[in-house]
Amino acid sequence: MSYQVLSRKWRPKTFEDVIGQEHITTSLVNSLKRNRTGHAYLFTGTRGVGKTSVARIFSKAIRCESLLETGNPCEVCESCKSFGDNQTLDVIEIDGASNNSVDNIRELISNVQFLPTSGKYRVYIIDEVHMLSTSAFNALLKTLEEPPEHVIFIFATTEPEKILDTVLSRCQRFDFRSPNKEKLSNLINKIAEKEDIKFENNNIVDKISFFGNGSVRDSLSILDQLLTFSENNYIDENTLFLGLGLAKQSSLYDLVNFILRNEHQEMVNLYRNLQLENISSEKIYHGLIDTFYELINSLMGGDTNYPHSIEGYGPQELMWIYETLSRDLDWALKSYDVGKSLEIILQKISLRRESLSSNSDLQVKKKTVTEKKETPVKIMVEKSPEPAIVKEPVVIEPEALVVEESNVNEQEPVIVEEELVVEEKKVSNENSEKTWKGFLAHVHEISPVTGHNLEQGNINSEPKIISGNLIVEIGFPKSAKVFFEYLSQLEIQKKLSKEFSEYYLVEVDKVVLNFDLKGQEDSFRSVANIKDEEHEEKIKKKEENLLNNPNLRMAETLFNTKVDKVVVNKQGK
Repeated sequence: MSYQVLSRKWRPKTFEDVIGQEHITTSLVNSLKRNRTGHAYLFTGTRGVGKTSVARIFSKAIRCESLLETGNPCEVCESCKSFGDNQTLDVIEIDGASNNSVDNIRELISNVQFLPTSGKYRVYIIDEVHMLSTSAFNALLKTLEEPPEHVIFIFATTEPEKILDTVLSRCQRFDFRSPNKEKLSNLINKIAEKEDIKFENNNIVDKISFFGNGSVRDSLSILDQLLTFSENNYIDENTLFLGLGLAKQSSLYDLVNFILRNEHQEMVNLYRNLQLENISSEKIYHGLIDTFYELINSLMGGDTNYPHSIEGYGPQELMWIYETLSRDLDWALKSYDVGKSLEIILQKISLRRESLSSNSDLQVKKKTVTEKKETPVKIMVEKSPEPAIVKEPVVIEPEALVVEESNVNEQEPVIVEEELVVEEKKVSNENSEKTWKGFLAHVHEISPVTGHNLEQGNINSEPKIISGNLIVEIGFPKSAKVFFEYLSQLEIQKKLSKEFSEYYLVEVDKVVLNFDLKGQEDSFRSVANIKDEEHEEKIKKKEENLLNNPNLRMAETLFNTKVDKVVVNKQGK
């Protein structure tokens, strides 16, 4: 007998064999026991979760002549035997993708009038029913609403949103869930024991179920693939990652360690070595994202096998890295060279502390001319030989030391002749207006990561002092829930209160912080949202300016063509 893949060999044969769908199997068993079966069922869910398998078990139980007390078919009556041998004419499976026309449905409707060759019911299982055309659905409606008493329809689909509402309203709908990793791991261990498959450690089983992504069929297909790559049915870590074309977890841990510790050259060398092993950049990237999620989860109390120390790295910094990796992945996949783009992203993240610190100092610091009382600064005026005394500090632009007319009684521009004493002057908190924007700049200088986290929210109104207390109300959109939860922690709140106290010059116990999570209905925008929108607006304006560029228009005329679109990247280039 030819080899049978594991997903077919271990297909569920009873309701108890189906994993992760107890809410459905219990309902179907109860309907069988109480003789309350409907005439049309709709099974929905992602691929490989058991929709077709449950449809077969249910149809077999419906036609069973000696149903067991558990609700399962007896497997010994003529109906069960003919079903097991694929010889029954009363359970008809139809592929909706290849039988989606009106003519196919009309043929089905004409056949439903015939009585079953044995038993009470004739069952029609239509898989991928969403592939039926609208005309085919409409032709089926009347029969679906009032079928003959001996006919039961079972539909299965991965995309229920494509099915007409008129069809949905005529069916009992059951939504299948993806089994969790623990249930998939238990199933793999059970099959491995029966098939004499050995694993190096339990972590390999967890990885197989993880890459199965909630699909039983996908998980068993991965196991099949690894068996063909293994020796004597023994699967170790090397077999797992080479067989699936993935980076070893130990290599990913080393890569993360280099990124966190800013060991730039080691990180680049390891990344390029992984590429030389024919591991795609995208898979390396996905492995990194999963590894950083593991570290974040470990800081929140979860488990991790990360062998290096993460002392000194708070969850907010790891969250920033995770967010940056996830956000920039889309850009990298659309770029000219995916591998190089991903390498640049990793270099940017490894230099995060330097770049974030420099970003907080991007504001141009003005230089002032200081006035000495004992030695006034002399200025030569072109139309007047008399010297002028500078009463106020003069702002000198970097391009030229030129004082505007308005600074010297509306006379001609004056030029500084004498050597000027120029020094950098930092505005003190006592003389500046306290604003939310100013506070964010203050925090960025102290902790760029904390400033970034705060920018994921925004104030409902400017902080104000009421009865001696500083009231600060900050909202967060639901998309930034992870930042809201982190900043709401008691220890973090204490640190934030200290920063508000220093900036607004109030006692720390007088600072009242109120954080709230905004709903979808609130027209709320975070600081980060506003910055993104302003950046997008600048990009859009630059694209419009490029489209209207005279040189471009001249080129269009010269080559008798039309430029419809200009794309400016995120850096505005």
